[in-house]
Amino acid sequence: MENLLTAEEKGRIKKEYKFRVLSTFLVLTAIIEMIGFILLIPSYLFALSKERVVQVRKESVEKIGEENEKIFSKLKNIQANVNFLMPEAKIKFSDTFGIFLNHVSDNIKIKSFVLENQGGGQFSAVVRGRASSREALQNYSRVLMGEAGVISVDIPLSNFAQEQNIEFSANVKAKRI
Repeated sequence: MENLLTAEEKGRIKKEYKFRVLSTFLVLTAIIEMIGFILLIPSYLFALSKERVVQVRKESVEKIGEENEKIFSKLKNIQANVNFLMPEAKIKFSDTFGIFLNHVSDNIKIKSFVLENQGGGQFSAVVRGRASSREALQNYSRVLMGEAGVISVDIPLSNFAQEQNIEFSANVKAKRI
């Protein structure tokens, strides 16, 4: 079979074929990129919402840290006043309250705190508050028992009667460090 196309027409047809293939490839690439971009929009919006949540949590943690610093600075002022009035007492309020406050979390809220000096370097404290669950209260008592200087942590069984939002009263005996 004889080819009726001239060399110029063959070159023009090859050029046109290459142009069609290239343009088809570029159009398909653009369509795939648009689909990919459209599919990324929900992920981007989800990431923005999570970023806002993390930012709010970070601010709340910083606020809690600032509140703790205020509490400890007040305790240091009380300590200075007690040392001025009674230099022989040698009570360290920041250490004493720190035993109880360092382990407070979202699950445990302390409402009142009564400290009684028993002499001989020992003291007892009654801590009243609210625990979100039995497990949270049990974990709090275990953590207190693990503290240096804590002799005993007594939580009455009646405090474990409820499952949630438990009003508790813990009697803690400890020695000064």
